[in-house]
Amino acid sequence: MDPFLVNARSGPLIKLLIGIAVLLTLAHGMAAYLAVVHQRDFVFGFVPIFYFDREGNLPTFYSAGILVIAAALSLAIYLWRRHSDSGESLPWLILGGTLGFLAVDEGASLHDQIDFILSPRMETSGFLNWPWVIPYAFLVVAFSLIFLPFFLRMPRRFQVIFAMAAACYVFGAIGLEMVGAVVESAEGERSIAYAIGMTVEELLEISGVLITIHGLIRYIREECSGFGVLVSCREA
Repeated sequence: MDPFLVNARSGPLIKLLIGIAVLLTLAHGMAAYLAVVHQRDFVFGFVPIFYFDREGNLPTFYSAGILVIAAALSLAIYLWRRHSDSGESLPWLILGGTLGFLAVDEGASLHDQIDFILSPRMETSGFLNWPWVIPYAFLVVAFSLIFLPFFLRMPRRFQVIFAMAAACYVFGAIGLEMVGAVVESAEGERSIAYAIGMTVEELLEISGVLITIHGLIRYIREECSGFGVLVSCREA
């Protein structure tokens, strides 16, 4: 049986993922209200389970999960390109590896560990109060320089989709994270301004990944003839 036989459609998957994101956001809103307005940190476990600013909870698992889906789709395109000898494959491997790294970072909070390493060794303040953004900003620049030539060869419709996804994710993950560092220093994590900024930051990151998933599935459908998301082994 030839691999890649199942047609790829993003609609049902994206609707499901958006629905889960909406439910998590509503639960986060209640958790933020309890944590910020009423200074409640637990409430039968509700706050730590749903508050976006906590680690290792349901929103964290969701964010890591959608990054894994995006990474898997990118790597599937890479495998199909290699199998079919159709077009460039290496950029998709790089993209899949990057998304996989971000999934691990989200799940294991690697950037926080980098903060623990850099903070005693660097004097930072203001927008750089959380110094992990410095090496990650360099990684963004390096990835952009490596991926840009391939990006410019894409059909324009996919340039728009992936540029929008990258803008949402990077602005949320680094841009608003830097703003949050300033707000946290000035007003603390219990302030309404910090809670609002942190919420917008997380939603931008989620939106960026969901747009990426949509773009990857659309790319599979339109640019990878005969491709399917379900990969089967070739019969002998």
